[in-house]
Amino acid sequence: MIHRSLGRVDYESTVQQMRTFTDGRTADTPDELWIVEHEPVFTQGVAGKPEHLLFNPANIPVVKTDRGGQITYHGPGQTVVYILFDIRRAGFGVRELVQRIENSVIQTLMQYGVKAYGKRDAPGVYVRLEPLARRRERGRGEGAPLNSDPTPSTRKTPEDLLSFARELRQSATDAESLMWFLLRNRSVAGAKFRRQHPARGADPRYILDFYCAEQRLAVELDGGQHQSQSQYDAARDAWFASQGIRVLRFWNNEVFSNTEDVLEMIYDALVPASAPSPLAPLPPAGEGNKPIEAKIASLGLKIRNGCSYHGVALNVEMDLTPFSFINPCGYEGLQVTQLADFATEESLEAAGIGLAAALEATLSAPITPKP
Repeated sequence: MIHRSLGRVDYESTVQQMRTFTDGRTADTPDELWIVEHEPVFTQGVAGKPEHLLFNPANIPVVKTDRGGQITYHGPGQTVVYILFDIRRAGFGVRELVQRIENSVIQTLMQYGVKAYGKRDAPGVYVRLEPLARRRERGRGEGAPLNSDPTPSTRKTPEDLLSFARELRQSATDAESLMWFLLRNRSVAGAKFRRQHPARGADPRYILDFYCAEQRLAVELDGGQHQSQSQYDAARDAWFASQGIRVLRFWNNEVFSNTEDVLEMIYDALVPASAPSPLAPLPPAGEGNKPIEAKIASLGLKIRNGCSYHGVALNVEMDLTPFSFINPCGYEGLQVTQLADFATEESLEAAGIGLAAALEATLSAPITPKP
């Protein structure tokens, strides 16, 4: 099996090259694995429904393609391995091919200490996240130890802290922009919120996404999730709790797909329980304490003349925000995560090479006779 590391390539031209390769194959043509990375692009499968693209504020190109499945996102920091494989020669069917691809990803993640699994009714590879093991997008919010004092204070806020908070306001994510639109001008329970509010009084210092000083309530938006910062998150939460500050956290996609529920929880935190709420009912009790399922790798294939092309995409270290613009793979509210949220060694090149090696070993393994 031939491995080709092609670097960052154009999506549409690469698909055409795969078609050309597949059409020109003979019974003796070696199978190939193409390891690539793409510029930002949404791809729609043959059965893709346009309504699964919720909105597209970044004007990311949308490409209709010939693979199976619904819409997904490719972008820098994601390793894609295209699988040009003769399944007739291998002697197994499409379902077996899908399972072997999923097992290859699972084995690759296991090398990083990440436990993952596949689902028969929803192709791809998934992991479970602890509810509090959430991360901010890299370089923002929780992950960046700069934030100002949520308590009233006569001390002057350091200029570098103010400057950083201004930068965060100017580079707000789409989820933060929508949340600010919903909270500003005392729109929820008459509460006045500030955005990107510096919190001083502790070392390290923090910046809160949104803060209501009169109610001592902070609202934080999480763009991804990780296990490795649990100690940091716990220390951060403990410091705010010691100051009498409550923190509500929401996933970015919750702001878009469950807006009413998000506002309900903020409203309930601001208003006594006896007050009537004009918003939608809350999810069932205890729901927020359950482990969260998130997709870490997606796959889509095209079978042509008994051979496959397209392949599998593993999120390694990327900006996950565009996934909140879609229903990933056609599933509303599906969470998405990446290897960098679990592992300290997450080189894109190494992950791609490792995944290709696992794919070759798994696809080449003999068929296990059924009992």
